[in-house]
Amino acid sequence: MNLTLIQFLLQIKNTTKLKKTYFLIKKTKEACAVAKVLYKEGLIQGFFIKTFLVIFLRYYLNLPVLSSLKIISTPSLKTRLSFQSLCKIREKFTVFFISTKKGILTSINCKKQKLGGYLLFIC
Repeated sequence: MNLTLIQFLLQIKNTTKLKKTYFLIKKTKEACAVAKVLYKEGLIQGFFIKTFLVIFLRYYLNLPVLSSLKIISTPSLKTRLSFQSLCKIREKFTVFFISTKKGILTSINCKKQKLGGYLLFIC
């Protein structure tokens, strides 16, 4: 996992704790990919890309949707999940984000495409 991606995820956690509605971060390829996946899953309100990446956070009943974000893989410890081990995981209210050869996908999309990869974070 890239250090800039970890900084991006920590920025999301810190912003949700401060209950801000948006934040700016330096535009990187990994951050843009994660922002697209978070938007598709409905975990952020929206984003746009200019010289910086602007992320608008989603709130439900004045509580942040991304309050339970937990980073799993770090540069020193990467957690790999095969397709078989991914099928054994039952996720009810959590979303697993996995880095695959086709990009960053959720666990549901990985199961549909029969892919494994590195577990990045959980929401």
